[in-house]
Amino acid sequence: MSITIPRDAFAAASLAALLALAVPASPAAMAAPDPAAARSGSIDPVAVKAFEAFRAYLRQINSFELRAETTIDDVVGDDLKVQYSGRVRYEFSKPDKLFVDWRSDRMIRRLYYDGKALTIYAPRYGYFATISRTGAVGDLLVDAAEKYDLIFPLPDFFYWAAGHDTADDLQEAVYVGYARIAGVDTDQYLYRQSDLDWQIWIQRGSQPLPRKIVITSRNDPMKPAFSALLQWNPGVALPADHFTFKPTAAVTPVKLSTVAEQGDRP
Repeated sequence: MSITIPRDAFAAASLAALLALAVPASPAAMAAPDPAAARSGSIDPVAVKAFEAFRAYLRQINSFELRAETTIDDVVGDDLKVQYSGRVRYEFSKPDKLFVDWRSDRMIRRLYYDGKALTIYAPRYGYFATISRTGAVGDLLVDAAEKYDLIFPLPDFFYWAAGHDTADDLQEAVYVGYARIAGVDTDQYLYRQSDLDWQIWIQRGSQPLPRKIVITSRNDPMKPAFSALLQWNPGVALPADHFTFKPTAAVTPVKLSTVAEQGDRP
């Protein structure tokens, strides 16, 4: 018997392409620009600088709790979209501690990582799988996705928190304007890559953290999207033993299948 997590392409899509651009800094705009006027492949330095500020702030945080209310579109057949909802809670402590509680319309999964072992737990079924693993959380999530098809929403935050920089094909970056998200003052930005469009709302003030994100696929004519409303608790105190899975007699250990062992899955 083995345990797997269904692959979710949009939940795992990478944001890293937006954060490593060598664009000169510029003063913040005094008034919200017209997004339509900023089109034609332009990259607004203000929009890029906003991402740089977020990334720099995330690197300063030694621990955080992140809660997200998510929705994702699933294309059924040729022309029908079904939307699923979910909730995910991350508790993270640098460099190598992570707990995840992910609840969707279809499943519940928990991840425990204490810098020595990775455990995936399916509480509805009472199964868990553990493998030995060391290294930073960002590297762990990349490795887990590639080797075991374990993909959780919004993994990029942990990669950036470790200070990793990557670049890709950013085609447009636009500052849209002010927006209030769940009672928080934010600025909305729009980014385009060859295969994805991104909208991100970043909190104003001394904690420039994303409060909402929408990712839309450009490869599919149905344009399925992933969205998340985000709540942050930066600097939260997290006990070290919180990240270690402690099985009871009521749960059963199983094997964690690799991608090769899983074969073709829908």
